[in-house]
Amino acid sequence: MDGVLIDSMPCHKSAFDEVLTPFGISVDIEDIAGRSTKEIIASLLSDTLTEVQQQAVCQAKTDAALKIMRSLGKELLLPGAPEVVQSISAIVPVALCTSASMNTVSFVLSVLLGDCNFATVVTSADVRYAKPHPQVYTLAIQQLGLSPSICLVVEDSESGVVAGHTAGCEVSHLTQHCSQTNHCSARHHIKVLSDILPLVR
Repeated sequence: MDGVLIDSMPCHKSAFDEVLTPFGISVDIEDIAGRSTKEIIASLLSDTLTEVQQQAVCQAKTDAALKIMRSLGKELLLPGAPEVVQSISAIVPVALCTSASMNTVSFVLSVLLGDCNFATVVTSADVRYAKPHPQVYTLAIQQLGLSPSICLVVEDSESGVVAGHTAGCEVSHLTQHCSQTNHCSARHHIKVLSDILPLVR
């Protein structure tokens, strides 16, 4: 979702900066792309805060990011995202697999993506392990009742590409916000989301 359907990574970076500034920590977009908030906060603050305190920071970050996203509304949508999802879902079942929270996903689905017909949705609340672990994809594949070998994962982050490969899927890397495509192990590299339509067909 983040970086594939919506341009939300700057929102997440701003939210992380807001909650991490008191600890003298800042993050780059490349450091947080494809990773769950819980994992990022734990990696940065586990030596400083208790688990309960970390949970409070995670919630504050999620709330801050969602506030920014709500203020931007449909400006967050990447070009053609709803139309591409609608076109693909008319051909094959489509799953939304994301490291985002359920609250964030609910906002994106209800306000931004509207009539997109996802056959299943898997969020950070549904899995124990974050990308690059493949669990978010293996769970979606199970729910779809498909073989991984016929599934195409679309990702914008290296951790997501690794997760898709490990799940046994073919992977397409959306490069519009990434300049280091040569270091990415995806089989396909696409510049805009609509480029996946020929791959699906």
